Parts: sequence; C-alpha cells; structure tokens
Amino acid sequence: MSKITIVRIAAVFTIVIGLLGCGADKKETFYENGKIQERYFVKEYDGNFLKHGTFTRWYDDGMKAEEIEYVKGKKNGPYTLWYPNGVKKVEGSFVNDNFDDDFTAWYESGQKRLTVQFDEGNREGKWTRYDEKGEVMVTASFNDGKLHGKIIGSLTRGFGGTMPYEFKAKFKKGNPVWERRSRIPEKWAVYNSRS
Repeated sequence: MSKITIVRIAAVFTIVIGLLGCGADKKETFYENGKIQERYFVKEYDGNFLKHGTFTRWYDDGMKAEEIEYVKGKKNGPYTLWYPNGVKKVEGSFVNDNFDDDFTAWYESGQKRLTVQFDEGNREGKWTRYDEKGEVMVTASFNDGKLHGKIIGSLTRGFGGTMPYEFKAKFKKGNPVWERRSRIPEKWAVYNSRS
C-alpha cells in the first residue's frame, strides 16, 4: 500500500471518528437574500475552536461554490470548487493543509485547463496546461517540488497551426514565467524531458 493511500485512509478515518463522536457545533452564515452562504463545523481543541468536518460555501443564488473537509482546523480530504454556472472549477485533495495527489482545474466551459500532481504540498510528476480547445499548451515534470527536465510546449501560430518549442522558465505562483524559447525539430510530445 502506498504512502499516499495510507495517509488518505488515516485522514478519512480521522474525519469519520471525529464527526461521529465529536460534538462539533454547526455554524452557518447567510446572504441578505436569506440563502445560505457557508456551513461548517467547529470543535474545541486545547481551548481553540477549529473547523472540523465538512465546510461548504454557496453562491448567492444557491449554487454550490466550494466544499472541503477539515480535521482539527487543517484541510484534509477532497476539495472541490465550482463556477457559478455549476461547472467544476477545481478538484483535488489536501493532507494537513497541503495539496496532495492529483489536482485538476477546468475552464468555465468545462474544458480541462490544468493537471498537476502533488506529494504533501510539493509538485511531483507531470504538470500539463491546456488551452480552451483542450489542446496541450505546456508540459513539465517535477521531482521533490523542483522542475525536472525541460518545459515543453506548443505555441499557436496565427494561421491556426502549432509550432513545438522548448522553454526556459521559472514558476511564480504556479505559472511559468518565460525567459527564453527555442523551436525544437521533433514532435514535442515525444521529446525527452530528462535531457
């Protein structure tokens, strides 16, 4: 059994046990129109009241906006955000306030926007960014939270075609900041990202 699976099982077990006998107090806030805005649970730990259980937030029209699990004040478990039109915006999971495992984001149209893998808050594995048509724009690999290999992407040309490029970039706030690019001759999807 993998480390991530064990951590997930422990987090779910902690949530279930905590909610069954927790005595957590339900808290709710409402919009001026009377519709619910947020619902969450708090429990006292060492004199502090911390979120514990499911946190849900809605838009003012009643559509669900966000849902996440908390254990002793920390995000633990599945996490989902929705656009106001009901389309999923973000889906991932947390372990001890850190992103963990697969993280996916979508455009408001429902088309996939980004896929990233995390291990205890560090990017780990493949990072892929898509355009609004679903075409891969950029891929990169990470090891221990650091860029591993090259960032490979495809730029759309003015006449509708694409051109493969290798990028030199740094990541700031999760997005690449391009420093240099050069055209690569082979098909970028099979380009060796470890070289």
